[in-house]
Amino acid sequence: MIGIEAMAVFREEVKKPEKTVPRAAYGAIIFTALFFALAAFAYIVAVGPSQVVDDARNAPVDSVISSIQVYLGGFVATLVSVLLVTSQLAAANSVQGASVRYLYSMGRDRILPSGLGRVHRKLGSPWIAVLASIGICLAIYLILIGFSKDVVLIYGAFGGFGTICILLLFLGTIAAIIAFFRRRPGLESTWKSLIAPALAGIGFAAVLVLVLTNLDLVLGIPNIGPICAIGLIVITVAGIVLALWLRNHRPDVYSKIGRQES
Repeated sequence: MIGIEAMAVFREEVKKPEKTVPRAAYGAIIFTALFFALAAFAYIVAVGPSQVVDDARNAPVDSVISSIQVYLGGFVATLVSVLLVTSQLAAANSVQGASVRYLYSMGRDRILPSGLGRVHRKLGSPWIAVLASIGICLAIYLILIGFSKDVVLIYGAFGGFGTICILLLFLGTIAAIIAFFRRRPGLESTWKSLIAPALAGIGFAAVLVLVLTNLDLVLGIPNIGPICAIGLIVITVAGIVLALWLRNHRPDVYSKIGRQES
């Protein structure tokens, strides 16, 4: 489900974001959930309910592809492999696009260093934000290499760490939604301002508990969990401290956080 939140980042690109963004989000969530459920069901049936856990654990890379090859043949298995690779490239591009947009916007508003808000003279691209995003990803990659040289484990650790970050972002966003509408009653219905966010928060909190209680399994690399936890805590505290400092010392900049006008 990672990537759904990117729709809100690009709300400035559509004419009626208050309608277009929710429709796109609901449609993407429903389609992804149904597709994931169908794929998981097909895999379980193909391998067998009693053997699926051991099969996935013993062959985490090619267990699904192998089951496809058995039942649908080599051509379909190769096609799925190609689609898997291209989808990962698209996902990586989406992550880079969203992170660059965040860095650029916050640099332009001087929430982060203003250099991040600069664009290339000829191309008009936020090249400094792009380089910063690449540098952050490279730093995380180098840290992971220190724990394992296995590219499969590193890939899994990237995915696991990203999942934890996304869950925390979702929970923070849900808390912000409820707090925002409690201070501004009447802007939206009770369903949109309280009930739906609360239900989503309960669901995401339950998933986060499962992830944290199985941290080594999610990350795939033993003993890296505490480092990831410390990193997340440091980043979160730094963000809170920066926001409080801006609110007290630079209220004009603080007021731009979360703005929607272009």
